[in-house]
Amino acid sequence: MTDIDTIPVGTNPTGVAITPDGTHAYITNRGGNTVSVIDTAHPTNPLTTITVGTYPTGVAITPDGTRTYITNYGSNTVSVIDTAHPHQPTHSPPSRSARVRRGWRSLPTTSTPTSPTTSTARCR
Repeated sequence: MTDIDTIPVGTNPTGVAITPDGTHAYITNRGGNTVSVIDTAHPTNPLTTITVGTYPTGVAITPDGTRTYITNYGSNTVSVIDTAHPHQPTHSPPSRSARVRRGWRSLPTTSTPTSPTTSTARCR
């Protein structure tokens, strides 16, 4: 295998999810408390960077592609991003965080109904 491209994103990228239609990728940047949004057709640079909670790690996109959920390990929150206009963050509702109680959470990591998979993450 060979590396076909390198895309600069934020500090300490840890998670990635692709929208169901394959047009965008959401990358969690643990070191910068941000999410980078990449247009997969033109992946030279991120379209935008969205500030979320502390130490974002997990990322999941709803099957219809309208929302992206980010687990924030350091702040014990989940940020919800409206994906309708990832290249126009000023027109999207701001990310909001919801408290997650301590324990294990199972989050979908694919949006294909025929092959659902989940990731389990521990929230402190």
